[in-house]
Formats: sequence, structure tokens, C-alpha cells
Amino acid sequence: MNITLKDLDKLNFYTAYLRLINSVLSVDSSKTLHPTEIKVLAYFLCLDHEVYRHKRFSSLAKKKVVEMAKNSGWNLSRININNKLQSAIRKGYLRRDEDGVIYFNKLIMKGLEEYLEKNAVKLIIDLQWKSSDEKK
Repeated sequence: MNITLKDLDKLNFYTAYLRLINSVLSVDSSKTLHPTEIKVLAYFLCLDHEVYRHKRFSSLAKKKVVEMAKNSGWNLSRININNKLQSAIRKGYLRRDEDGVIYFNKLIMKGLEEYLEKNAVKLIIDLQWKSSDEKK
């Protein structure tokens, strides 16, 4: 099956990308992102990669996300953002390094880098099932 999503702006592209990843990883319901968590993470992905590469979740970045959300009619607070980020860390979409700096996980970063290089991301999903006859 080949599905192509074309002519998406940055926010809608990142939202679609995160929804796809979320749908695959949410086989484990404890890892399912809420739609507002997806939206917050998409805003962070929209930040200029060169400027925010190593400080994507800094105070300045959070301020920018609040502004972007406000411009789109969403009254998002810094407390709200922090709660969504903590939830995304628990679910494995974000990670903290040994200094406590927050980063996207490798899967999301790989997609971001591919998008920045090619203006597109190709996802290959391999689904396999195990018959009930097979031993666990």
C-alpha cells in the first residue's frame, strides 16, 4: 500500500508524521500520545532546526511555541507545555540526556532530518502477525 500526503504546510506535515508514528507505536496503549501532545510536539518540530537543534525545548523555544499556538487560536500555557513534554518523555517520544536536556527520540529525529534534506519522509512499516498456534 502506498499513501502519499502532498502539499502539507510544516505544522500539518509534522502532525501527520507524528500521528503515523503514534499509530504504530500505540500497540502498547501506555505509549499512545494524546492529540494535544502530538500538536505540541509538532509545534516544536516546526522550530528552525539550525537555531534550535540543541535547545529545541529551551525556555525560548517554549515561548515561541506558545506564540505559534496563540496565532492559531490555541491558548497554550507554559505549564501545559511542560506537562505534555513530561508525558512524551514517559511514553518514549522524547528523551533526556545525562545533563537533563530534552531531545526527540532517534526515530523522530531521523524523520526530521530526512524531511529537511528532501522535503519528504518515506515510512516503511513492516507488520507481522504470529498465529495462535505458535509458542510465545
